[in-house]
Amino acid sequence: MKHLYGLTLLEVLVVLALIVVLSGFSLNWVRGMVKKHRIATEIQLLFSALNEARYLAFTRKTTCGLVIGNNTFDSAEVRCDTDYDGDLQDQNGFQVLEDLQFRERYISGRTEVAFSKEGFTSDTTTIRPQDTNILPEYSCILVSNTRIKMGRWEGGQCNPR
Repeated sequence: MKHLYGLTLLEVLVVLALIVVLSGFSLNWVRGMVKKHRIATEIQLLFSALNEARYLAFTRKTTCGLVIGNNTFDSAEVRCDTDYDGDLQDQNGFQVLEDLQFRERYISGRTEVAFSKEGFTSDTTTIRPQDTNILPEYSCILVSNTRIKMGRWEGGQCNPR
């Protein structure tokens, strides 16, 4: 008599259930890592845009800056003043140099960060992600009168790195 070796239906179902549970855990982990990478990339993009606006203000000898629009935002514009009145939001008195779109939402204490022709700002602020559950090493930007620094959002404040 031959013995047939194989798996029972119950054994196959148990293995499939384990695979589903493990893939569910790994899917959440992957989503978290993707979000963390996206925040890190977008914070770097905001940091670069702020530095570009500062550089443009200094080289063009006019007011340039990052205009956000709202304190909670998912888009921003790098603008330079064209009528030399120092206002980046007046009708037809500015040039949009770069339009930035983000997949995550961010929070800022100001609706614009404007740099004078000397490269200084009086618009000190912190920019951070709205969702602070998953944060990369560099997860916020601290803008002071003379410096722009990236840092990590911890304990309700931006700690420069």
